[in-house]
Amino acid sequence: MTNFLALSANGLANGSIYGLLALSLVTVFRSTGYLNFAQGEMAMLSTFLVFTGVSMGLHIWIAVAVAVVLSAAVAAGIQFAIMGPLERKGHDVALIALLGLFLFINAFNGAVWGLGSRAPLALFPSGLNDGIQVLDGDPPLVLSYAVIGTWITVILLLSALWLLLNRTRLGLAYRAVVSNRDSAGLVGIPVSGMFALGWALAAVPALFAGVITSQLTGTLSFTMMVNVLVFGFTAACLGGFDSPVGAVVGGLIVGLVEALFPFFVPAVGNDSGLVIAIVLLLAVLMIRPNGLFGRMAVTRV
Repeated sequence: MTNFLALSANGLANGSIYGLLALSLVTVFRSTGYLNFAQGEMAMLSTFLVFTGVSMGLHIWIAVAVAVVLSAAVAAGIQFAIMGPLERKGHDVALIALLGLFLFINAFNGAVWGLGSRAPLALFPSGLNDGIQVLDGDPPLVLSYAVIGTWITVILLLSALWLLLNRTRLGLAYRAVVSNRDSAGLVGIPVSGMFALGWALAAVPALFAGVITSQLTGTLSFTMMVNVLVFGFTAACLGGFDSPVGAVVGGLIVGLVEALFPFFVPAVGNDSGLVIAIVLLLAVLMIRPNGLFGRMAVTRV
């Protein structure tokens, strides 16, 4: 029983990371209508910005705050300078540009920070005794501060995003553009600015996904977000690409399935997480392509 609960806790922690990256994917998709294939690499870039800040002597939370501002500015700049003009040339051109952005950021990170692994980041206390024992037993069930902090981070980010979008005039303008960009433009809302806002907002959960991935996996390298992006896409597809809450719920489900499926079916092995995610992604696309919380698009004829 303790082993099952421990696997569930770890699955929910990993699922929170997938949910954060899925939240970034959904935010960009709701704003612009295309999938940002470079979101994982942008998360990695933000994580290395935090690493640089820590290497310069900043406290990690100050480094995170600085990196949030820089990452949001870079993301908004990409939308303004690259994606906005290319989107007007066609949807296919924009998708090809995103693939190019993926390759560029990956190469940029390797050129600036090197191809080797760096010391992992520790956003939360990570010592052997940094945790809370919640159940006695042999072994006892202990939740580490990293796992608890990951859950709290997801809750806080999702709450902050909800408050911004539903309790501010800026959020109202953003939702108006998401709902109908043509009508929003006619009433004077800066559509391109709201697109840039979507990219900037997406950079924040992506940053935390990268930093927490570094801590939970104990690594920091220019390839660490490649597999996480697959899990993030699966989570966004499962929850629905037009639902921020669905993205997080989808991430938690994917994390639980990844952790518990080998527990109930030992034959699949503990290293089959990526295969499980891809199979789950294909199953969702065939059975419920709009996801659990997604809405079916309706076209008036």
